[in-house]
Amino acid sequence: MAARIDIAVNQNSHWRLVDGQASLEAGRWDGRFNLAKPGSGLSLASANKFRLDSLLAVEFVTPHEPFLKDCFVRQSDLIIAYPQREHRTFSLQLDYRIIESSEEQLLIELWVSIQTYLLDTHPTVKVICPGLESPANASQPIVATVGDLSFAWFIHPRDQSDTKLVADKASERVQAQLFGHFMEKGVIRRARVRC
Repeated sequence: MAARIDIAVNQNSHWRLVDGQASLEAGRWDGRFNLAKPGSGLSLASANKFRLDSLLAVEFVTPHEPFLKDCFVRQSDLIIAYPQREHRTFSLQLDYRIIESSEEQLLIELWVSIQTYLLDTHPTVKVICPGLESPANASQPIVATVGDLSFAWFIHPRDQSDTKLVADKASERVQAQLFGHFMEKGVIRRARVRC
């Protein structure tokens, strides 16, 4: 059972939290994010009726819906915490940050942070976006067009060595598989993706 979280809204933020949903208003862009289902990602629409679903979705290697521990808005950040559970050997924090918004463009950065209480684990997190093909390596941007909307997403240079890109042509999505190697108790790992 997910916890009900009632939070005072920061009036200077792009984000609003109501009944387990986060909504985004940034210039001519509107977005929705289901806090209990990070695997559904961010749904975006612009005033020009462009629509993009499953942007910066976060999935786990063992698929399941996570328990929502906490969520809050700080300035232009939407921060969501999911605790370590029996089916997931690490805790997860997501930070969706609006870097810049204008009439034609929106720049979003996602920080994925993981931590474990176990002595030996190999956590993997997948960040998924629409895209027909993955580049040869994580140092190249993933560029795609959905209808009249063009977008690109990038893996931060310091996080590229911990990232494996996999294209799923059937779903027309690209997965950035983060981490995946040995991690021990007390260590915090972070990765950044921009779109």
